[in-house]
Amino acid sequence: MKKDNDDGYMIGIKFWFVSMILMLCFLIFLIIGIKCDFIPVNKNTHDTENKFEKAIIIKGNEATIVDVKEWRDYQDSDHIQIKTKDGTVYFGSSNEIILICES
Repeated sequence: MKKDNDDGYMIGIKFWFVSMILMLCFLIFLIIGIKCDFIPVNKNTHDTENKFEKAIIIKGNEATIVDVKEWRDYQDSDHIQIKTKDGTVYFGSSNEIILICES
């Protein structure tokens, strides 16, 4: 024998279940879409096609070529940060650091 309020109860549970699944999907897409700056990579999140092997560092009248391990550019400015294979970190404007893709 079925009571009248059983249909409303089942609809409420189904609505809650569907809502939780949609919220879970939203959170997964949100987490995937977050920019992961803490992961060291040799490419920028926005410039996924660029992998630079070398960089030219210009200081005054002197230019130095270094091997690039990781690099990062900053969205709000023209500054670039690179980490070389020997662990040295350089930070400067795009006028001082030129990234080179040899492939």
